[in-house]
Amino acid sequence: MKSVFTLAGIILVAASVSAAPTQALIANNDDWSFWVKPEVKLTQFGGQWATMPGFQLGPALGHTLYFGLAGYALVNNVNAGEQYENLKAFDFWDTGVSMDWTLFHTSLVHGSVECFLGYGQLNVNPLQGSSDRADLFVADPGINVMLNLTSSLELGIGGSYRIVNGSNFQDLSNSDLSGLAGSVFLRWTEE
Repeated sequence: MKSVFTLAGIILVAASVSAAPTQALIANNDDWSFWVKPEVKLTQFGGQWATMPGFQLGPALGHTLYFGLAGYALVNNVNAGEQYENLKAFDFWDTGVSMDWTLFHTSLVHGSVECFLGYGQLNVNPLQGSSDRADLFVADPGINVMLNLTSSLELGIGGSYRIVNGSNFQDLSNSDLSGLAGSVFLRWTEE
């Protein structure tokens, strides 16, 4: 009889332990997926229009939080002032990490708040002397409005303000490289 009670006690303890839910910050049943976002940004450098295509990619949590790596580069010529040759393709580029918080992703039209933080580089060629470069810190907070084309593909437009720190060049100061940007993008998220 004693062994029956012992066996019943072990079964009762095992059942109560297995029935208790495990508490965790991120549960295993969360909807993790992969995403990619090709993007074209139109911005200004020192009052001149510049085109900076780029991309973002990484993991997403439930079509709401998007974490990723990102990179952008100047692709057109920009007048760099009286002391330097014009900036050419890839004379300015940045790469870093991005985070996006999408609101109401199930609605046809929805929005998001995002931020890019990273390293950038500006390469200049003075009219007299040798080439030089500046290593930059770049922050680019912004907002987006998106349209669901399918359940996994979104078309979006966005606005941001690029903040640049680290340029010590005359006519290409931090304020010349910082400024508003508008963007058009597609974002595909794995289902």
